This record gives sequence, C-alpha cells and structure tokens, in this order.
Amino acid sequence: DLGALTDSAFSRGVKGVLDHGIIFVQSAGNQSPDYQSAQPDLLRDACDYSFGEKYPAVIVAGGIDEYDGRWTRRPALDPDDAQICVNNSGDCGSNAGSCVDIWAPAAHVLSSSKDGDNLTCRLSGTSMAAPHVTGVVALYLEDHPNATSSEVEKALRSRGTWNVLESDSQNPNYIGPASDNVVLNADTLSLGPDLA
Repeated sequence: DLGALTDSAFSRGVKGVLDHGIIFVQSAGNQSPDYQSAQPDLLRDACDYSFGEKYPAVIVAGGIDEYDGRWTRRPALDPDDAQICVNNSGDCGSNAGSCVDIWAPAAHVLSSSKDGDNLTCRLSGTSMAAPHVTGVVALYLEDHPNATSSEVEKALRSRGTWNVLESDSQNPNYIGPASDNVVLNADTLSLGPDLA
C-alpha cells in the first residue's frame, strides 16, 4: 500500500535486496474498479501501489484474465466477486500504467489452500500474476545466472507476446493508455534475442 511505499525502513529493505543483485518481482496491485464502472480515467496507477517508479529494477506484474485483458472482478456474474469487490472499495481489478512491465495470468489460478494440508483453491488477483512472472524469471536465471535485473526484464519483454490484450477504452478489460501491451511467455529459450 501507499503507506508501506513511503516507509523508509521498508523502502531501504527493497533497495538492499536490489543492491545485492536479487531480482525483485512485485504485483501491480488490485485497486482498480470493477468492470461495471471501468473507465480509462478510473484505472489505478500501478506506480502508486508498487516500487516500480521508485526502483525501476523492480519487475511489476499486472494481471490478466480469460477475457484477453486486464483482470477485473465481475460482481454481477460471480457471487464470490460480489463479496470481495463491494462498491469498488478495493480488490476489484488489476492496476495498470507505465510501471507495469509485463502482464500475466491472474484469474482463477489453482493454488494451495490455507484451510488444510493437500487442499487447493482458485485465487484471483495480481498476487497470482507475480508468481507466474517469478517462475519464468527463475527459468531464465537457470540458463543466465549472472543476468542483471534489467537484462531479465528485457528478456521477459522481448520474449513476451505483444499487442494481444484489450486496447479498446470502452472494454471493461482495457489495459489503459500507459500500459505496454505485452503478455508473459514461459518459453525463455527459443523466443527473442539471447542476452547471455
């Protein structure tokens, strides 16, 4: 949240991680409104909810869904969404903007459940997108162990799939005017330039 971003101890911690050459992936946040009131001027800026602007080396993951665009809850269609996204009070859709480096799956992702051992559940939000990106980062680092954060980000984006997400501002899954239209691709070997 914004308070954490301005907290000097937390900010110093992030800088310390980056200064030690550790790749830092962060979710873009879920503060954007739900699809019923989706308007370009209402999308929340990921720069306000991540370290992407303060520390460009942080790789920020935006969330996408099965509608080929920005993940957003659908309270009118999904009772679970209706319980979580109430009057656009938060946790309604992926943030967007220039700090989003890459988009990744964020809807109905199979995950482990907190309710018991060996249980699974389906979760949605940019907290699901960030692990997708982190996994691909790990795959890339396996073959390029000395890559810097900027090299890893460049590799992800060059190997990503471009211009397939919703760019119509009238569509509820619109990714916004400042967001790069690039989706994570897990193939870290055969696509794009080799940066090693």
